[in-house]
Amino acid sequence: MPSSITNAAVHEEQRLTLLERCRLMNTAQERSYDLIVEGLARLYGVPIALITFLDGQRQFIKANVGTDVREMPVTESLCQYTLESDSPLVLPDLTQDWRCHSHSLVTGDEELRFYAGAPIIVDGYRLGTVCIFDRVPHSANDLDASLLVHMAMMVAATIKARSENPRAPVSYPRYRAPQNEA
Repeated sequence: MPSSITNAAVHEEQRLTLLERCRLMNTAQERSYDLIVEGLARLYGVPIALITFLDGQRQFIKANVGTDVREMPVTESLCQYTLESDSPLVLPDLTQDWRCHSHSLVTGDEELRFYAGAPIIVDGYRLGTVCIFDRVPHSANDLDASLLVHMAMMVAATIKARSENPRAPVSYPRYRAPQNEA
């Protein structure tokens, strides 16, 4: 087996172990996470905002606004593409994206047209996403994804603190917005 495939398999195994250790899947909704998605939906003016975690088989929705869905197979998830990078993913028009144009969330009853998400990274592993959706396309130029990144960092800090000491107060990392270079 080539080393890159072996390394990827080992990395995925370690990611899933961390996800299990943090006890994020199959848990009740929590007001602290609900407040984040409620705020994101209002700030971005979108009907749907989620905090999700993905294991090898499914996407578990920890917090949601605008949908009652609590889980789905990873293969039906748009958030799976966000976990491919440490950077936020913005898809201005899902009907124009090669990964999503024939996806059931785009062509089916949901008729989603816009997606933006940032990975939740704990100890170097992408465990899930903070994301927003809309039923109309958006311009990528009009979206400041730095707030999504900031919220993903807050969720990651909360997870890390809880996994290390469930009774400890949570402290958040210092966030610096990207500087526009002239």
